[in-house]
Amino acid sequence: MTSEIERAKPEIEKAKQVRRSLEIVCSRLECPTPQSFDGTAVELQGAIRSLSELEGRLKSEGRPPLRVPALAREILAIRREVSRAQALLAAAGKFIQAWARLLGTEMSGPEEAAASYTPSGVAGPVLAVDRGKVVLHG
Repeated sequence: MTSEIERAKPEIEKAKQVRRSLEIVCSRLECPTPQSFDGTAVELQGAIRSLSELEGRLKSEGRPPLRVPALAREILAIRREVSRAQALLAAAGKFIQAWARLLGTEMSGPEEAAASYTPSGVAGPVLAVDRGKVVLHG
């Protein structure tokens, strides 16, 4: 079993990296600001790349992750963080849509558009937004 753990060390480290990135994303989404959204997108893209690499390694090795307890724990932690990030992203999207409505923008429907403001603070044309998506311009 020790040799199995030794062989799985790179995958365990990659899984820890993914989990840490997702924890950062969630932390930023808990107190969102326009600046944190920018950093969140970069961190989330890194987590996605790392997760893809981890998946590729596990598939190529043919090693079931559950045979190595440390790796299994990290994968479960990743699943929890992904669920948490999804919930926080959905909440952020709803917040932004509600904020746009509070700003008094004219929308064709309650969740179909968001305001686009110019640098001078004047409202620009209304931009269509797919329901459930967060869109930041500028």
